[in-house]
Amino acid sequence: MNARLEQQPMVAVNDELSSFHQSLARELHDELGQELILIKLFSERILRSSQLGAAQEYAQQILCTLDKTHQQVRGLLQNIKSPVPEDVDFRQQVNELVAQWQASSQLEVSFRLEGDVDAMPRDHAHSIYRLLQEGLTNVARHAQATAVTITVCYAPDLIQFALSDNGRGMSSASGQRIGLGLTGMRDRVLALGGQFEINQHAGTHINALFPLVN
Repeated sequence: MNARLEQQPMVAVNDELSSFHQSLARELHDELGQELILIKLFSERILRSSQLGAAQEYAQQILCTLDKTHQQVRGLLQNIKSPVPEDVDFRQQVNELVAQWQASSQLEVSFRLEGDVDAMPRDHAHSIYRLLQEGLTNVARHAQATAVTITVCYAPDLIQFALSDNGRGMSSASGQRIGLGLTGMRDRVLALGGQFEINQHAGTHINALFPLVN
């Protein structure tokens, strides 16, 4: 009986550690993966550029991205010790992210926010930001798309995230099953009690629904 009681706390600790490791893996993948892809895109533009001025501009973008990556690593390490700050401006963050992708890639990004997104719960806002971040990274890496449309719609009882591109599909492009990026997106949605769907007919179409309970 005592041995059984002693095992229960250990099971709880192991579950908590497993959840922490999965969360940390997603954060590392989403944060660093995106920045490394941006560095790759800027580098490719330098190689294709025939003008010194343009090459210098892209090189400066690489330096800025590397500096941002360094700050993100420090932030991730800090988040291991303390929670995510509450004063993060969601609208500003997502607009800056979209602008960064528009500047670094040849993707035509159409992005729309609907509803009072500033009232979105913090955990949901964080997950939506990560979905947007990983969705754009996957499109740039795998889809061979030229355009992507993203909508975030907030209502008091439901949040919807939708992403569609005109590429050939992420999974078919990589020749593999759904990888870590899409798996991480799905896990983020499910962790908040949401629904995650992906359709790869005539491009990739991702839809996530987060029911909100008052």
